[in-house]
Amino acid sequence: MAALDCDMAIQLDGGIERLVELCNLGFYDEIQQQKPSDAPKDQVTQPGIKENMKMQSPLFPKPSGDFPTVVEDTKGSTIQNEPASAKWEPVNSSKSSEGLTANNSTSGNDRDGRDGAKERDESCSLTDSADSREEMVDQQQSVESFFKRFVKMVSSNEKSLNANSEASDDPTAQTDLIGNPVQSISNNLNYLNPLETTDDMPVPLLDRATDSEQPAFDAFLCHNSSDKSSKSIVWLHLSDLHLCEPKTGWDANRVLNSLLKDLKNMEQTHGLLPQLLFFTGDAAFGNYGSGKGSSLAEQYEEVETFLTGVRRAFSQEISKENTFLVPGNHDVDRGEVAESETHWIETQATTDNVTRLIKDKPRQWRLFMDRLTTYREFLKKNSYSHLLEDPDRLIYSQIREINGIKLGIGGFNSAWNCSRDKEKSKLWLGADWQDGAIVGNLDKLNADLKIALIHHPPGCFVEQEDALLRRIMETHFDFFLHGHEHQNWVNAINNQHVRIAAAACYEKSDQENGYNFVRLNLDTGDVEIWLRRYDGHGDGWIPRAVAGKTKDNGLWLTSIETKLC
Repeated sequence: MAALDCDMAIQLDGGIERLVELCNLGFYDEIQQQKPSDAPKDQVTQPGIKENMKMQSPLFPKPSGDFPTVVEDTKGSTIQNEPASAKWEPVNSSKSSEGLTANNSTSGNDRDGRDGAKERDESCSLTDSADSREEMVDQQQSVESFFKRFVKMVSSNEKSLNANSEASDDPTAQTDLIGNPVQSISNNLNYLNPLETTDDMPVPLLDRATDSEQPAFDAFLCHNSSDKSSKSIVWLHLSDLHLCEPKTGWDANRVLNSLLKDLKNMEQTHGLLPQLLFFTGDAAFGNYGSGKGSSLAEQYEEVETFLTGVRRAFSQEISKENTFLVPGNHDVDRGEVAESETHWIETQATTDNVTRLIKDKPRQWRLFMDRLTTYREFLKKNSYSHLLEDPDRLIYSQIREINGIKLGIGGFNSAWNCSRDKEKSKLWLGADWQDGAIVGNLDKLNADLKIALIHHPPGCFVEQEDALLRRIMETHFDFFLHGHEHQNWVNAINNQHVRIAAAACYEKSDQENGYNFVRLNLDTGDVEIWLRRYDGHGDGWIPRAVAGKTKDNGLWLTSIETKLC
């Protein structure tokens, strides 16, 4: 288990945040735990510190006798301790802080850390002053006490990991301190909170709280690993909100308010900080009488309030430009549907007329699209201009560059001919044309990865199009996200294509409500799908565990082969 060197860690800028960062950069070998009898009292040898990584810090003083500092570098040469009268004196503490922040933000590129080490060396100086050193005794003791507890924690959990490793044949159930912090280290592990400080000690403290379900220390590493976040794309997938205050507001509010809390919890516990928000249809419920809040337009006002709360639930707000929606059958204004249009749809036998209709946009097509006028106005009013790339068809092809990767996002319109109850196997899509237009644009924009968003999944369309849609999605898109069925589920095909269904954000509090996060590792192609569901008994959200498919924490693991990996 890769871990830390005690002497060096105590000297690090920024406390445990910097310590964790360097862990993820791979600078450390294992902790060498030695009994007092293993070495002289004035010396403990701890292999693994490279000579050029022997840092000086304005925040952490040189340790006192509890942690002797005569060490060996990786080549075996000895690094001698400084005189006892030495103290660490910052030249400019604010400059040092700025240096730390800059190094954190670029750690993924500066893999050897030498530039960061040089910057910190230049920001402090070593002077001889026994009197001044005495003033730092309290801080020394605090730091040493903190780190002792940290080392004790690492040691106890290394034993736990070894025990679990021997008892389990599942390699994904094992993890180390600085590897992929997805699985649990132990069920009673105390965690580190990097944001908790005191006025007299500007270093993080050990939070004594525990999380029996997901060890929060494991999550802390995940959340604070700049190296991990720089290599991942994370998105939040919501669907089927069905907002209508007069109909279900009394019940929906408790489900959705607790959902916002759960989003914060998932970031804090698992480091899931999404760059993108995908919503796959049925944001509103549909016109519901004539009372206040019953119209489709009023429901969309509630939708925007909810989506704003979702985007702002995280430590870094998801931008509106990175929020993507597609329409669903509940987004249709059935009052705008003519009987003749429904008859035409029901009498088509081949794809030819449907393709011609959506491609040429005759007057008949515009009549079909009148049922989505309120949805279109919602997008305009709330500045979702990127979703109005093709306002006549409400489809789009967008590129978002994240961590150097061009992510292509294709929005399909499967609601343009929705108007009836029980439309399974009755819908037309114009799949061939929509796919050709969307994928063609994404290819022109040089998309590295492609994600398709649609409300209806295969099984909802007429026989002439259903098989075609499956083939299109599996051939042209890396990920296929949809809603409508109100079930959290994942289908992965030969590491080439992943289809992810989102449950309903809100159906009823006593029915299945759910959502999911996805984290894609751009180096390995590993895909983590975190399934969540609402528990009405406890009025909160919990993992959606599926026997034989997910871990107990609702984590569904798969992978995808891409040219990026």
